[in-house]
Amino acid sequence: MRGDNMEKKDDIVLKVDHLKKYFPVKNGLLGKNVDYVHAVDDVSFEMIRGTVVGLVGESGCGKSTLAQTVMGIYKPTEGFIEISGIDTGKSFSKNKEMKKLIQIVFQDPFWSLNPRMMVKDIIAEPINVHRLAKGDAVNERVGELLEMVGIDKQRMYSYPHEFSGGERQRVAIARSLAMNPQILLLDEPTSSIDTISQVEILNLLVDIKKRFNLSYILISHDLSVIYYLSNQIVVMYLGEVVEIGNTEDVFNKRYHPYTQALMRAIPVIAADGTVERIDALEGNVPSAINPPKGCRFHDRCEFCQERCRTENPALREIEPGHKVACHFAHLPEN
Repeated sequence: MRGDNMEKKDDIVLKVDHLKKYFPVKNGLLGKNVDYVHAVDDVSFEMIRGTVVGLVGESGCGKSTLAQTVMGIYKPTEGFIEISGIDTGKSFSKNKEMKKLIQIVFQDPFWSLNPRMMVKDIIAEPINVHRLAKGDAVNERVGELLEMVGIDKQRMYSYPHEFSGGERQRVAIARSLAMNPQILLLDEPTSSIDTISQVEILNLLVDIKKRFNLSYILISHDLSVIYYLSNQIVVMYLGEVVEIGNTEDVFNKRYHPYTQALMRAIPVIAADGTVERIDALEGNVPSAINPPKGCRFHDRCEFCQERCRTENPALREIEPGHKVACHFAHLPEN
């Protein structure tokens, strides 16, 4: 599915421009701001309608905060977000209308679905809140959504605990589609379900995307899922974008040392059936309160030079559509 719709450069469904999100660090006694967590620091990218952008990076890199800021959960510190040509910072005072454009599918459907509510009421909730239907039409719409994700509509009278993990994720997807959004944020959508269900959910997401020309923002630690679903990859490190490009380029021509390390860490199944994993990175992600000077990756980079310690590299285009933030963008040996 990679490459689908990538030629439609004029159909931008999402534009993130110089986005920053800082969280204040307060003094425990006086409650004054003494510093800031630089969770997202000057991030820009665009998404073509009908495509998938994969956000990758270690825990603490800022990808979840970026996604939640795009969702409207957090207000940007600086920069702006545009969905279908609408500046969300100016147009959605309470984010109610924004929810019609972008919805989220959480990592664990067990916790995202109210166990005390029947499935019909869980899926109907956004329909009722936004007055998209009323009376018998609500249940009809719920039935349509359930069958759309491969669940018999008669099961709308069941409770979440009566479904398997994969089925609960299908219910969560059905709920996210209730308002006909243009973008779905998929937050680790397969990480909490079994392997067979993972494959089924991925195929379902592909089918739904094609059927409704949806766009996805995909967060996943599983790079095989990122590779399967994504058209474009945004690699983040300590709040910044260090590499961005189409999926094939980033996987096969990864220029940034951090991207190279992430790819080397992908588990490999050996001939004897054992799983081999290379610990490709030493150390931990530094504090986002006091990021390193210069390149934020320099203290973990095997190619670090003096310039890296003093000058933060700009995101520059190495090849058409492929950008890297590295003074010495290294192409790995083949």
